[in-house]
Amino acid sequence: MLGENVDAMVYGHYVTRENFKDGDGVETFGAAGDVSNILAKIGFEPSDAHRFELSFDMYRDSGDYSPRPDMAGSANVGLSKDKLIPTDYDRNTFTLSYELTGESAKGKVAVYSSETDISRDESVMAPAWPTPRVGVNTADNNNSGINAKFQTDFTLASFENTVTYGADYIDQETSSSYSGTEFMKESTVTTAVFAEDKIYLVPNFAVTAGLRFEEVERKAMTSNKTFDEVTWALGADWGVTEDITLFASARSLFKGPELLETYIRYQDVAYLADDIKPETGLNSQGGVKFDKYFDEHFVGANLTVFQTDIDDYVTESFNRAGGSYEIYNLGDVEIKGFEASVSYGYEVFNSKLSYAKSDMKDKTNGGPVAGGNGRSMDVGDSISLALDYQADSIDTLFGWTSIIVKDEDNVFEGSPIKEGYDVHNLYAQWLPSDIDGLSVTFGIDNLFDETYTSHASRSGEARGHTLDDYEPGRNYKLSLAYQY
Repeated sequence: MLGENVDAMVYGHYVTRENFKDGDGVETFGAAGDVSNILAKIGFEPSDAHRFELSFDMYRDSGDYSPRPDMAGSANVGLSKDKLIPTDYDRNTFTLSYELTGESAKGKVAVYSSETDISRDESVMAPAWPTPRVGVNTADNNNSGINAKFQTDFTLASFENTVTYGADYIDQETSSSYSGTEFMKESTVTTAVFAEDKIYLVPNFAVTAGLRFEEVERKAMTSNKTFDEVTWALGADWGVTEDITLFASARSLFKGPELLETYIRYQDVAYLADDIKPETGLNSQGGVKFDKYFDEHFVGANLTVFQTDIDDYVTESFNRAGGSYEIYNLGDVEIKGFEASVSYGYEVFNSKLSYAKSDMKDKTNGGPVAGGNGRSMDVGDSISLALDYQADSIDTLFGWTSIIVKDEDNVFEGSPIKEGYDVHNLYAQWLPSDIDGLSVTFGIDNLFDETYTSHASRSGEARGHTLDDYEPGRNYKLSLAYQY
């Protein structure tokens, strides 16, 4: 606190990162670098109902990195020997917000600007790289906008209502330069207004209905096009008992075609299909929640079943012979699955076991859907376990987390399955009661030195090299933090 109505916070960290070893003890290539982050906030509260806040977040990442960071280090060595690219990644974010917390009305308005700059000295890649890329190349993403969201409570005809309403404005601007020469500038402007009403028909049963209008103005090098849509949402919550709640909801979907990735030098030959449509569809989900205390015991459970149908799924493909990208509608896609969890706690012990399943398919042929690297987007079912115990006598929290990911066999014909894996971590955090604000944390990640690739990461083979982007093997961490 800087005064009766003014408060401030400053947070910072600095990490020097070396090349890690995977679970087989093989050192990766081109991952060493330095990362720093500073976050500063200052707040002013002229009264209990009003708060103004200004924040600044500065992130820096610098190092000599592999030319293809989404591929394994061994693949980079195989494709371009020992070449590394000096890289600087800078991000600055400013946010100014106002928050209202009244008795019957509350809300928040935030104005923000976030700029991300990437600079890579790719002159070291001659003659392997195409001539236009051999030099110091930069890409810039600037996202700015305003978000306003308010909530009002009132009674109408004896029914309690909570109305939420607001607007979003986002201006996304991208640009790139190669060897000091500007190559492209593109932007997407998204404007939306929305409103929803949660009405309590009886004290333990509520229905929520909402509408949203959204317009996306896409300004690319090869075309300007605008998409808009009105979407709706409808949901219900029923407190069957004090411990059991049933819920269900449905929401229509809308998403316009996105711009090509900023650092890909093909914006001048990236074309929307003549008959391109925005993605639309429907997301439906339902489930049950259970929470119960028995003296010093706590038992909880949750089950959510969902299905998302996407019409006119938008994807892109590279025509290597013609040297161009086409952005088009693949067809209709279905995603369905469930998430289930059980929790148990007793005094200073807590635990949670969960299972998550999600399957994605192309409804045209029943097969998988390709991601950006041409492989299936599906990931294996996952089982996770979290345990923690608070040892008050020594002011220490002990914890254990495990995740088991099953094999994923929904892949394209001729491609290998995505192999499952299990990773286990443990940690201990000391919070001395006689030193307010101090915490010391020690942890071991990937305790059993598992060799694995996340199912969401690059995998497979290309040009005779294995692309699997392996995660770090067993690694240790020790951190000290002090808050005052």
